[in-house]
Amino acid sequence: MQRKNDTLLRHWMMLRMLPRYPLKITSKDLINKLRDNDFFITKRTVERDLNSLSLQFPISLDDSSKPYGWSWQKDAPNFDVPNLSLYESFLLMLADQNLKRILPENIKKIIKPYFINAYKTLEQFTKNNKKRGWSEKIRILESNQRLIPPTINEDIQNEITNCLLHDEIIILRYKNRALQETEFNIMPLALVQRGSMIYLFAKDSKNSKEITIALNRIISIKRTGNFFKNITVNIDKKIEMGEFDFVEKNKPVQIELRISKATAQHLEESKLCVSQVIKSIPNSSFYQLKAEVIITEQLIWWILAHSINIEVIKPVSLRKEILTLLTNTLNLYKNSAT
Repeated sequence: MQRKNDTLLRHWMMLRMLPRYPLKITSKDLINKLRDNDFFITKRTVERDLNSLSLQFPISLDDSSKPYGWSWQKDAPNFDVPNLSLYESFLLMLADQNLKRILPENIKKIIKPYFINAYKTLEQFTKNNKKRGWSEKIRILESNQRLIPPTINEDIQNEITNCLLHDEIIILRYKNRALQETEFNIMPLALVQRGSMIYLFAKDSKNSKEITIALNRIISIKRTGNFFKNITVNIDKKIEMGEFDFVEKNKPVQIELRISKATAQHLEESKLCVSQVIKSIPNSSFYQLKAEVIITEQLIWWILAHSINIEVIKPVSLRKEILTLLTNTLNLYKNSAT
């Protein structure tokens, strides 16, 4: 059914279709979306509508680079008619507490309006019911040492996000930990956050070699205006295989550990893998654990963190590596003792 003359509904749909800055939508894409909803109008009408709506709502045209596009301003209130329910607000508050220490500032700015709405709803509930607020009743603690997220250039991250969404080939200049600079011509395929770090997973546009790049080490980005097709990646499989855990061996191996009772109890609740087996050792206060895992630096860090409660039995190569690291640590303390 054509709804060409339903101006109010058309304006409403247009506002709902606009993304929040730094994302943007072109007039052409907006016309196509409106046509999918039975609004058959011209580009001139869409542009006139947007200019008119920009006088009443915090929306704006980004004409800094082509293709030009419209978006909600980054600090604009969340636009939606249904109010958040109490439980929706509660879930958003939990998300805020869980993410605020690990998300970069530019990402937090994008989702901040949603959190503001959630806190307002909870505050109103508290006021109406004269009870202590939800925000004073819930806390989330991290299991690892808290680290301050590295600084990521906001403009670079915005460009990467846009190119990732539109499958655009980009040229990056990257500085590694050794301060060596490298240029990559890549097809961006996925963004993955691991702790306080955000990584770009990509493929070289010339030889399809897979590349993982830390966003905070990117010096510059250049958009090429060239787009790729039919290049996909199963990012969940990559994560499962330890792609972002600094893999030492990319295939699961059988490990055998000798663990304390407290560690055994902990691992019964939070398993290393689904198939792990824990058995008591006769005439000992320790337990035997067998599990199939991928050997990663993350696993090694975890073993070292529980060193007095965990002894690696197998594989021998892992046992030797842990022994070397512990020996070096002991020598470090001995040599620096005063």
